[in-house]
Amino acid sequence: MKSIKKHIINLAVEKSVDLIGISSSVPDYKLCWQLNQDFNFEFKRISDLVLYNDKKNDTQTFSLYKYSIDDILVIFLGNKIEKGFFFDELKMIDYFIILYNNQNKTISVDELKENLKKTSGINGVFKIDAKSLKAKSKLNFEIPE
Repeated sequence: MKSIKKHIINLAVEKSVDLIGISSSVPDYKLCWQLNQDFNFEFKRISDLVLYNDKKNDTQTFSLYKYSIDDILVIFLGNKIEKGFFFDELKMIDYFIILYNNQNKTISVDELKENLKKTSGINGVFKIDAKSLKAKSKLNFEIPE
């Protein structure tokens, strides 16, 4: 059986974490396809992120897409599900784009934000300070390589 390599994402040790929130009624797979077309991204669906919610005493499953460019890992993560939110404090956000290791600003977050605003199906785009989030520890998760 082939072992699966995993990235372990740890906000505390990452030199750079950029977080962009997206408001859109478009389903995740269609929006990722649109982003791949418009920005030459290469988002690919990977295993869902499954978390246990202590408050609800239940598991929550969030859609997860990723691609890498140079040393930058780019994650597309769903925020809203039937059972709640990835970040309860950001209920107006439908999806997140998370950029890890972008300390050299290979990807300009401000430029990406402005270009995302022009994308069909996106209603709003917000730059979020990941370190100010109450539940920032939720950004520490394993994803398949």
